[in-house]
Amino acid sequence: MKRIFPFAFALLLCAFSMSLSAQDQVAATAKPPIISLFEYLKVNQSEIQKAAPHFPWDYANTTYQEQLSKWLEQYPREWKALRTMKVFTDNGIGWTTYGIPEKYLAQKETVNSSWYQWYEASGVTKQRKEQLFPHFPELDNSLKGDTLGSNFERRIAIWQKLYPKEYITFLNTPELKSLNPYAKGEITINYTPRFLGATITQQFPQKQNSKDKLQDELTYELQVRNWYFVFKPQEFERRYGKDYDYPSDFSAEQYRTNSKMLIERQRDPDYNTLKRGK
Repeated sequence: MKRIFPFAFALLLCAFSMSLSAQDQVAATAKPPIISLFEYLKVNQSEIQKAAPHFPWDYANTTYQEQLSKWLEQYPREWKALRTMKVFTDNGIGWTTYGIPEKYLAQKETVNSSWYQWYEASGVTKQRKEQLFPHFPELDNSLKGDTLGSNFERRIAIWQKLYPKEYITFLNTPELKSLNPYAKGEITINYTPRFLGATITQQFPQKQNSKDKLQDELTYELQVRNWYFVFKPQEFERRYGKDYDYPSDFSAEQYRTNSKMLIERQRDPDYNTLKRGK
């Protein structure tokens, strides 16, 4: 296996440029290092595009490094596919020499979560994720090992409860569905929004501060949704309306009436005494 070291590669480029006309030399030196690398290794554009269809080629633009950074950020799977091409692994490329920041070379922590592994394997881009299920949880990179995976699994469960329509969209996204051997036709889920029935009082909910931060967050978000649904339905629709469907026999007005009646009963000094006497 031959290895291309930055100094040796620079000498090769220098020798190559000496054989060019002055006009051609200007064009050659204007090329970003990563493009020059492709040319030296005789990797043509079509080969790169198979691995990384969104890779930026417009190097005449003065913001090329910004384009490259944006591509690295938005298409991490394409970057992985590109750098693991045999022509590059065989030559032991030092990618930082060619404009790739160090942070994109770090080995990612293995995540022991079937949900995360399914999502990663699907190839859904970050941009598409933001369009289809923007609240799909991110990894908590402050955690390591099994804790990272178990934390992500809990975040998935919270996401399913707070954003059931996104969850259904996730299950029906073609890139993910193609990896699900049990998926036949459109996947539907009959559900009742989990915020219905959450603890409610006249006052706006307050977040608890227990040792279980994730549970505190879920409880708070469900109570907030229920409070808006009962007391400020128009604001609920503005904030959360797109996230939920309801059973066909559900009456929002009846639910609001019953919830307010319960709150009034709870304010009765005799209510708690009667409740304990049951």
